[in-house]
Formats: sequence, C-alpha cells, structure tokens
Amino acid sequence: MKYFMTGFAVCGAVMVLCAGQAHAQSGTLTATLNASDPQAELSRFIDTTPNCSRQGIPQDRLYEVQQINVSVTGTYAFADVNSAPYDDGMFGIYLGAFDPQDVHQNCILSLDDSGKMGSPLSEVTLTQGVTYNLMLTTKLTNTAPAFVGVNYTGPGMVTQIAAPTAVPTLSEWAMIIFATMLGGGAALYIQRRRQLN
Repeated sequence: MKYFMTGFAVCGAVMVLCAGQAHAQSGTLTATLNASDPQAELSRFIDTTPNCSRQGIPQDRLYEVQQINVSVTGTYAFADVNSAPYDDGMFGIYLGAFDPQDVHQNCILSLDDSGKMGSPLSEVTLTQGVTYNLMLTTKLTNTAPAFVGVNYTGPGMVTQIAAPTAVPTLSEWAMIIFATMLGGGAALYIQRRRQLN
C-alpha cells in the first residue's frame, strides 16, 4: 500500500507538470515602410555587443513604431527575416517610448541581421499585460517602399496592437457653419408656421 501511494503521488506530479507546460508559439511581425512613415537619422544596432548598443554614423532611415503585447509572460526569441521578399531589417523593442534621437533609451532588445534565433542576444523576457513599442527599420539608408520582418518564438503569441480608428469629427469652423445652418433652418420653420396660422 505504501508503494502504491508513493507511485500515485509521483504519477500525479508528472501529470501536473505535463498539464502545466506551454506550447511554443511562433510568428512574424512585419512593416511596410513608405513615404508616410517618419524618417530620422538613426544609429545602427549591433548584436555582437550588449543589447541595444549602437555603432556608426547615424543614417537617414524610414521607420515604423508598432505597439505589441504578449499573451503569456516568458522568454521570447527574435530573429531578423533576412530573405526575399523582406529587406534587411533592424529592430528594437522598447519598454516606454521610442526616441529617434537616442535609439538606446528605453531599449530592452535590439536586432540587426546577425541576430540568430536561440542566441542569448536575441532573447528577452516580456510580461503579459505590458505594452511594448517595436521599432522596425532597415539596416541601411532606405527608400520607400521597404518591407521588413522579424520572427519570434516564445511561450505565447506576440500581438501587434491595432492603431485606433480615426473617428471623423467636425472642426471648429465646421461646427459654427453647422450651427448657423441649423439656426437658420429653425428660423424658417418658425416663420412658415406663423404664416400658416
């Protein structure tokens, strides 16, 4: 009986471990850089030194910043998609705002084309419920359009947060004109009612 209970406890622990394991998720985050994207003199990242290091003279680059979050807290690995149809990209993940004047500020992970999946330099711990900023650009000076992408793998999904849809609103002058037309229509309605009486 003692052996049976011990075996049951071990089996139960193994079952709990198996049930608690998360399956690895993977995907690709992309951006199409075009003339409507911001442009700045950005320093280049390098992967052979600590994360978010920069080198060289800043070059004029189009870039895009996307907000991302993760479905599960854990360690995520990232790698540049450096094959057709993608252009040679450069990426940074930021906890806080991205400042094009200082690509190092708030940076928690950077990748250039030497970032390889599984390398400690391509891994970062991301927390569920936290919004991060992903800056995507090209390795060298770019001209529009450019298509860049970064692969990821981790315990959960990395999701790009959609930008809020712009709701059409009336400008101040449009409101004044609308109010004047509405007032004029009301005055005409009142005048016609008086004529009928």
